[in-house]
Amino acid sequence: MMLAAAEEDERRGGGYEVGVRDFASILRREGIKLVAERVEREEMVPSLIELGMPLAQGFVFAAPRAIRAEVLDQASPKTVFSSDRREPGLRHVG
Repeated sequence: MMLAAAEEDERRGGGYEVGVRDFASILRREGIKLVAERVEREEMVPSLIELGMPLAQGFVFAAPRAIRAEVLDQASPKTVFSSDRREPGLRHVG
């Protein structure tokens, strides 16, 4: 979910807040954790807290950094997901 885009809609009079709140609430009820991405300004954080966002990522928390070679060596093999064979506990959205 792009909070920055939603904030822009609000400035234009789009009234984003109800839509974002409803979406976040629906996902919480379904047990899905929503991750706020591209949190790039400190002033975005109170809005995320108010919306009940459990997770966030972006420059406010940490800048991107290089992956060390030893981390890549320890990485598990890539998992291929397909629409016809879903892993238990995963939900297909969309």
